[in-house]
Amino acid sequence: MNSYVQELIKDYNGDSFEHFTRYIYMTFQREIDASKGRDKDKYIKIRNDILKYIVTNRGNVTLELRRNKYQ
Repeated sequence: MNSYVQELIKDYNGDSFEHFTRYIYMTFQREIDASKGRDKDKYIKIRNDILKYIVTNRGNVTLELRRNKYQ
């Protein structure tokens, strides 16, 4: 699994895939709002790539969210 997604899962306190998706969106939106120029474009690309990854691998991400919650 993508190492960046693993870090986001560790920071997230819950097991809902939908809320996790919102958490990722909002986390990156804060960075995007605080950035300018190329950094803004970089964070938008990273956010979109991560969202595509978790949608494609929804089963694995949901499993990891549940494991993380009970550890």
